[in-house]
Amino acid sequence: MTRRRHGRTPNVPSAVPEPVVEMPADPVPLPVLPAMPAVIVGILAFFVYLRTMAPSMHFGDGLEFASAAKVLGIPHPTGYPLYMILLKLFTFIPIGEVITRTTLFSVVCSAVSAGLSTLILRDVLQRVFRDFLEKAVLVASAAFGLGGALLELHWQNATLTELNALHFLLVLCFLRAAQRFVETGERRFLILVSLVLGLGIAHHRMSVFLGLPFLLLWVKAAQRMGMRDLRGAMWRSALCLLAGLSLYLYLPLRAMQRPAVNWGDASSFGRFYRHVRAEEYLKFRFLMALPDRPFNAGTYPIFAEKSAAMLLTDFVGQVYPVQTFPELREDFGRNFNLARIFAPDHALKRPNPSPPWALDKAYPIVAVLLLGLTIFGGRVWVKGDRFCFWLGALVSGQHILFVFLYNILDISDYFLVPFWFGWICGSVGILAMARWVSVRISAGGLARRPEWAYALIALPIIMGTSKWRQCDRSRDNEAERLTYHILPEDKKVMPEGSILLTGGDPDVYTSWYRQIARGERTDVLVFGSNFVATPWYSTIFTPEQVAKYDLKFAPTTAYDHRQFVRQVLDGVVDRNIGRYPIFTTITDAYVLQEINKYYGLGVVSAINVKGMIPTVDESTVTLLRILPRTPKEAAK
Repeated sequence: MTRRRHGRTPNVPSAVPEPVVEMPADPVPLPVLPAMPAVIVGILAFFVYLRTMAPSMHFGDGLEFASAAKVLGIPHPTGYPLYMILLKLFTFIPIGEVITRTTLFSVVCSAVSAGLSTLILRDVLQRVFRDFLEKAVLVASAAFGLGGALLELHWQNATLTELNALHFLLVLCFLRAAQRFVETGERRFLILVSLVLGLGIAHHRMSVFLGLPFLLLWVKAAQRMGMRDLRGAMWRSALCLLAGLSLYLYLPLRAMQRPAVNWGDASSFGRFYRHVRAEEYLKFRFLMALPDRPFNAGTYPIFAEKSAAMLLTDFVGQVYPVQTFPELREDFGRNFNLARIFAPDHALKRPNPSPPWALDKAYPIVAVLLLGLTIFGGRVWVKGDRFCFWLGALVSGQHILFVFLYNILDISDYFLVPFWFGWICGSVGILAMARWVSVRISAGGLARRPEWAYALIALPIIMGTSKWRQCDRSRDNEAERLTYHILPEDKKVMPEGSILLTGGDPDVYTSWYRQIARGERTDVLVFGSNFVATPWYSTIFTPEQVAKYDLKFAPTTAYDHRQFVRQVLDGVVDRNIGRYPIFTTITDAYVLQEINKYYGLGVVSAINVKGMIPTVDESTVTLLRILPRTPKEAAK
């Protein structure tokens, strides 16, 4: 028997060969295993979004973005240079038409966000629930990650051409890079944070809110890194930040080329600054009850109350079938989507069958339970992962604050980040409550076996089936119906060389898309009447069109409907009546009444369109023809 000394075997040849033991194959590397739930969630979310995405034209700003991407143009402020460049790349994909390809970009962004959210949640659960087995954490993070992807607002933004999907993805990239820096202290993640911040600001102005968390990360970096490493990281971060911001050079460079979509004509420094600053929106929407009417002590408390009720309604509605109604507040110029509990019975609109009585009456209880679960989960999270919690809370809180300062119709798009953060808090709260209950039932509780986590897979399945109807856009053809009504292919209805005065964004955006992306009815001059007081609007038209129709633009914005009508008549109608057929889709009764004092109005056709205006179930769109009055009519 060979004797061992100091734990070593002497180098003595053995007469009996040692048995050959076949070692098992190397396990999957540890970094791959945690990433698998994120990959699975991203793939599942991608196919759900793809199945429910809008197949063609849809309402909103998407048609403007698709038209601008087609010609590499400039959309409404702030111009969104990063979004335009990426959308242009997607227009080369040989799938469907332009709007289908740009919507596919939203699908991809949202699917990647679902996977990234799963990674963030996995690290949060590992730090908060250190007694859970790794398998349970991976399954739970996948279940809650997919559930977050199926929140109603996130699902709806993933299935149409809209800039919010990319903004949400960039915010998650920022938070994930910040989370990894806090966990590892590696300089590369700090530099990545700077790059994402620059790209985010080059996309959406809400990314400015990442600036304060960015400074907090640098404070933490200064506590961890030596002066030499800190200086090196600062130089690299500054270069990455400037690289992202440099994308704004796209705006003046493209404006000089006068693309078919050239909003704001940012070819000069003054117009470039106004466009990036979104001056026209800030002037008329920021801290404004109505354009040119700032909030005061009487109007703001009402606005804040309605905004808070709308925020709560939409928050609960992400996972619960809340019966809502749109309350039109003319003193704020917008509708508020409120839960039924806040409205008298006579104010209700019921476009769809009401939910069962129990669901409707249970709304206050469900709202309190969801808020309580979110707050409870936040408290558990902050105890186990303090810095990352406050980082997410700060970004979400800034988005919520903007909801109470900015008065626009589609303010719900700003809820994406806060609702995601609330979902993460709620997920932590659910697991914390389950652990508390299980410990009292059996020794060790959930920490003993990981199989319990598979039960959480039922959560995204329930959410997906219950929200499918609200989020499925695959059969939505309302925008198609509208555009072929207001811009008919039949030249007997709308002769060649006609002028179409549109009444709002849905009219002008669908017409732009038809002409730019599909090449249809390019013989018709589509003139957005709401742009008559914006001289840059002339760059939308070719010099030949401006000369042919003798277009004129007002120098100042109209202060009432009479001045607005006078601007439209002077700029377009008076110069072309009798020369070319003139049609309009304007619906404002006061404006039409004022036009009717000078010209006749003949009804061509009318249809009812669903979903054209947010929170309005159905709208009547009438195509009118503006006619010169006969001498007898003029005498009257």
